[in-house]
Amino acid sequence: MAKFDLAVLGGGPGGYVAAIRSAQLGLKTCIIDKDKLGGICLNWGCIPTKALLKNAEVYHIIKHAYTYGIKVENVSVDFKKNIQRSRDISNRLSKGIEFLMKKNKITHITGVGKLTSKTSLEVKNKQKIDTIEADKIILATGARPRSFPGMEFDGNRVISFKEAMVLDSPPKKMIIIGSGAIGSEFAYYYNEFGTEVHMIEMLDRILPIEDADVSKEVEKSFKKSNIKISTGTKVSKIESLKTKVKVHTERNGKEEILEGDLALLAVGVTGNIEYLGLEELGQMVVTLPLTNLTKPIFRIFMRLATCQDRLGWHMLHLHRDMLRRIILGAIHPNRWIILIFPAAPIVNRKLAH
Repeated sequence: MAKFDLAVLGGGPGGYVAAIRSAQLGLKTCIIDKDKLGGICLNWGCIPTKALLKNAEVYHIIKHAYTYGIKVENVSVDFKKNIQRSRDISNRLSKGIEFLMKKNKITHITGVGKLTSKTSLEVKNKQKIDTIEADKIILATGARPRSFPGMEFDGNRVISFKEAMVLDSPPKKMIIIGSGAIGSEFAYYYNEFGTEVHMIEMLDRILPIEDADVSKEVEKSFKKSNIKISTGTKVSKIESLKTKVKVHTERNGKEEILEGDLALLAVGVTGNIEYLGLEELGQMVVTLPLTNLTKPIFRIFMRLATCQDRLGWHMLHLHRDMLRRIILGAIHPNRWIILIFPAAPIVNRKLAH
């Protein structure tokens, strides 16, 4: 049985930064994750999507090179290489985090962790089960794509951002449900490479959590690029067929069925809080969203920064600096800490607040 001063469950930006800071403060630390270090942000979110969007931006400039007095002919796209560049960037950065774990003498444990008490975890990797003891435990298990009844992912015709990030070729027509950062970024990306994109948003404008002026400008730009947008429209169900999808929508009492090659469900994320052992320990009743807390627990409220180029790296450094304060939750468990992060959805315009 391995013993530590601090165990961090989850290797994303919250988890690995907390682990590094705790090690720097002299705590014997381990970090546990079932996948590559870096979490969704580095492997499937903020970082690789920005690489894809940079590809789209370069392609856009080349297609409109005549605007700059440059004549470019016979342009072609190697879409698989386009995608691979994004994956290579994520893999390289994930290896960088592995190096930081070694540099700071943090034990990296691969597997699925579950609390067995307030000071112990069970970590399962295939058929092997290890027990970890720690004086303090930080849960940084991140989130996953959200789905709804009648709109379940099948990984084939109804996809999440993960599948959208590694398609072999751009589909002829894609229907995107949800127009937040995820939906808008993929709308821009695939439209640039020739996909006919139709965005569906339940609220009255796209990018609904951004300022109204921002939404207006992005919508104007999207429509100029021939991205179709339907706001104030609900989706009741999605049918995944052999060669297409059917998206059942309703707007102002009028029902309509939209057809496409793929449906990208981009309606937010939901926390990975099930199967952590919290209910068994009596710490909380797990409901989604979190509504029934039977005991006060240390909570962190945050908005993750997205990153691109120099602006992105400055934001990531700020992100890292603020996340160091997570360690205060381990040292002072009764303290509530509210962290506010910068955000920057990146489409064909750079947006930040």
